[in-house]
Amino acid sequence: ESSEGLLPLVAVELNCLLVYRSDAGELSGAQCDGHDGTSSRRPFYVNPGAAEFLKALASDTRCFLAVATSMHVRTCKPMKEFLLQTAGLSENKLLCFDVASMAPHDEGLRFPDGRPRLQRDIVRLCELYGANAGQAVNSHRSFVVASDVRAVPKSQSHRALVLSPFAADDVADEQRRAMAMEELQEAAVIIRGLLAAPILPDRLPDIPSKRSVNLGSASSIMVEGFAAPESSEGLLPLVAVELNCLLVYRSDAGELSGAQCDGHDGTSSRRPFYVNPGAAEFLKALASDTRCFLAVATSMHVRTCKPMKEFLLQTAGLSENKLLCFDVASMAPHDEGLRFPDGRPRLQRDIVRLCELYGANAGQAVNSHRSFVVASDVRAVPKSQSHRALVLSPFAADDVADEQRRAMAMEELQEAAVIIRGLLAAPILPDRLPDIPSKRSVNLGSASSIMVEGFAAPESSEGLL
Repeated sequence: ESSEGLLPLVAVELNCLLVYRSDAGELSGAQCDGHDGTSSRRPFYVNPGAAEFLKALASDTRCFLAVATSMHVRTCKPMKEFLLQTAGLSENKLLCFDVASMAPHDEGLRFPDGRPRLQRDIVRLCELYGANAGQAVNSHRSFVVASDVRAVPKSQSHRALVLSPFAADDVADEQRRAMAMEELQEAAVIIRGLLAAPILPDRLPDIPSKRSVNLGSASSIMVEGFAAPESSEGLLPLVAVELNCLLVYRSDAGELSGAQCDGHDGTSSRRPFYVNPGAAEFLKALASDTRCFLAVATSMHVRTCKPMKEFLLQTAGLSENKLLCFDVASMAPHDEGLRFPDGRPRLQRDIVRLCELYGANAGQAVNSHRSFVVASDVRAVPKSQSHRALVLSPFAADDVADEQRRAMAMEELQEAAVIIRGLLAAPILPDRLPDIPSKRSVNLGSASSIMVEGFAAPESSEGLL
């Protein structure tokens, strides 16, 4: 779609540019500005030009602004709060991309212990910003402000504005602090010039530095874009549950005979939907479990499924922040490249991607290794993640008006909730998640609006702006 009129994203590295975090304790001759959010409480020192730099960009109406880091969101929270306070900015003015936003190195490089080196993909950051802030982004004019060109994939090296890192040697040396501040001021001027241009140049300029930077043993992360991910120990997993085909049935054939619909979707067609009678208790049970994060996932647009989500929140007695909804934008192309006859791609749910989106949206780091999808078909996830799908029989047209089948559907959700609690109690997931047996013979006939949710076609964009 045309990106005309959309604002670009400027994503600025947090540590190594705006903040220096020390692994060696407090540095001699310098007063730290705070401590990170880990149990180690590592001290951090803020670049003296950081507040004015962020204030200048946040007030520029020609861009969206974010900071990016390889730390977990809870680790960097004190740093972000310090910057917001000193720059006089509100929370919504500075989105923070944590380690979940980073991508594997484009050449597959790893650390000696086998952990993958990570980089920032500007297109990916734009997608995450859009999903989080509800703002479409001009990815063609977006760029990263980084301490090393290797922080981005080689194919995006022309989208990196590179400054010299703010490191241990700069913290207590007043002359070097002044230089670091001047370099951020110069960077702000260059960025304003880039924002004023209709397109980005073939290559963004480097910001020259008079500092001879020594990233010695006191540096917590040698190159921010090359950082290793922090341990997922102590983080909660995500349980992502299909919305339609499990919790809700939506009819393309109008209201079904013998059944009272529970509401209508958010499209102009106002298609009726019918809620699985066990959905409210199922969601209530999982939302109250402190061992996981909970989300629902759908191939519908967010505005289309909004009435369904609101109905479920109300009947389950849940607040908005207890149930994040992943819409069609969260889905990934089919892992085998399959398409519908009209050329549209078949879509699937990638649990790693969902964890990243949850982290970016909710500000909570997620344990992706123990996360899983509750789906109506194992094909809803890539083959490589089939062991991460807990499969139930779909809630379909035949179940809506048949009291016996409704009762069976409710019992299956109750059984699923018990199994999920068992999975959350275990330290690791089993090699394969169990299927939930069903006594229903499900007929996904012509009345079914989406044949298999995980294999869904994106809804038509007809009439959308």
